[in-house]
Amino acid sequence: MITAIFKGCDLPTLAERNQKKTKMNSDYNRRQYNLMLHIISLYQAGEIVMGQLLDDLSGLQDALIDVGRDWHNAFQDEWGILEITFAVSRYEQRKLDDQDRMRVEEAIEELKQLIRIDLDKLPSE
Repeated sequence: MITAIFKGCDLPTLAERNQKKTKMNSDYNRRQYNLMLHIISLYQAGEIVMGQLLDDLSGLQDALIDVGRDWHNAFQDEWGILEITFAVSRYEQRKLDDQDRMRVEEAIEELKQLIRIDLDKLPSE
C-alpha cells in the first residue's frame, strides 16, 4: 500500500539526503567562519571592543556544526588567551599594555589561521 503511494515519486536516497545535509552544514559553517573573520577585522580596525569580540566569537564558535574536537580545543585555547588578558586588565582597571596587545595580536592571528584552515577543508560552494 505505502509503496503504491510513493510509486512514481522520485524520493532521494539516504546517501543523497546525507550529501545534501553535509552540503547544508558546510554552507552554514562557512558563513560562521566568515563572520568570525569579519568580527576579527572589525576589532582590528577599532570598530568594536574586546568584550564584543569575545562574545561574538564565542557565539559563532558555539553555532558551528560537527567541528572536530582538536579544532574546538585549539580555538578555545586562543580565545581563552583573549578572555584572560581582557579580564585581568579590567580587574586591574587599566588599559592593555604593550605586552597585552602583543599577546592579543598573537592569539588573534592564531584564531584567523585556525578559521582559514577549516574554511579550506570545506567542500567548494
